[in-house]
Amino acid sequence: MTTQFDEWLLALRRARQGPVSINIDRSLPFLWRFALSGDWTGATIKASLRAAPDIDDPYLADFAVSAPELVDDLTVFALTLTAPQTASLPTAQGNEGAVVVVFDTLVTPQGGVQQRLFGGAATISGKVTNAG
Repeated sequence: MTTQFDEWLLALRRARQGPVSINIDRSLPFLWRFALSGDWTGATIKASLRAAPDIDDPYLADFAVSAPELVDDLTVFALTLTAPQTASLPTAQGNEGAVVVVFDTLVTPQGGVQQRLFGGAATISGKVTNAG
């Protein structure tokens, strides 16, 4: 898939920070889990959606991040958005039914310095079913 931020996605690939692709359904709650090898229970994770990298517009949404859960030798985190948050995301022009935006996830290890963990493209899919 070609986007207007292919250079940014390529830079993520070169830095081994992605790109990661996620799909968000408009007006439905969003949940995405990921795991890091080792014990990261003292780390802080932040993640946001934006229309494009490095632009002055406000963030589209900040993900809520779950408390880390240590499972064997993996630390599991979850990124979530509420249904009202996904409903307020940009809509497609015309009949395309999907909008592509960017996101990145930052980690601050306990006692460490904040750095990008990964980033990528988020496809926001339009709602079809009248589910309420």
